[in-house]
Amino acid sequence: MVLPAADTPLYNHPLPDIETWLRRQGCEQDTDAPHRWHVSRPLWEADVILDIDSLVVRYINAGADGNDVQRAFKYSLSRQDLEEAIFQGRNSFLVMSVYLHTQRLRLEPCQIGNLDAIHRLWMDADIRQFLFDDRIIALEEAQSFLEASAESFSQHGYGLWLMFEQQSPDIAGFSGLLAGSEAAPSLIFGTRPQLWGRGYAKEAARAILAYAFDELGLACVLADVNEPNQASIRVLEALGMSCCRRAMVNGRPLLYYEIYA
Repeated sequence: MVLPAADTPLYNHPLPDIETWLRRQGCEQDTDAPHRWHVSRPLWEADVILDIDSLVVRYINAGADGNDVQRAFKYSLSRQDLEEAIFQGRNSFLVMSVYLHTQRLRLEPCQIGNLDAIHRLWMDADIRQFLFDDRIIALEEAQSFLEASAESFSQHGYGLWLMFEQQSPDIAGFSGLLAGSEAAPSLIFGTRPQLWGRGYAKEAARAILAYAFDELGLACVLADVNEPNQASIRVLEALGMSCCRRAMVNGRPLLYYEIYA
């Protein structure tokens, strides 16, 4: 059987073509539930489920705690993109599946190749004032944050995203979820000062929260903010987050926020 071109969205493939494609990827169909498939590779295995509006992949024992990791891939993705995301190693899907879009922004997982640009942004005086308590960090420290983000994407499906205005190559800001000592991840965001007042931080953070709750199935997301940072407080409250406590940390007043799915 000749399949459509590899760059064809999966929703333009008839079901027999999708089944042929899955078999060519080494998937075996469940005879009792034909919409379910299973694939085993030397380093990983997964269940592939043809759901109503997306291709659901459950990576067996792929989480840091040994639990399964589930991802949903829209049928609007091309067959080539899906092959790269799902079948070319367990880590590849974790980057592919978390490109997010809003009406005005695109959000891309931060890569090590973005190190110089993100370090310059973080060292802007207006950004570092609250992000690093006005501390100047070395390039190596910034690199450690990006490496931790990549590991977080691999382990949890979330990390640090860069935000771009649609059709622009310039970084507009950043937003993401950071794993920490708490059970729930912490929301972080910042916008290039020249773009303040446009609502980009709220727009990006709202997309990330939707992804966290709807795609990852998280129950809660946290945030903390310096009490004098009224702009970020307005963003958190506009997102529907509630202030749950106040504390002094290193001589600075911090407010802690939370939101539940």
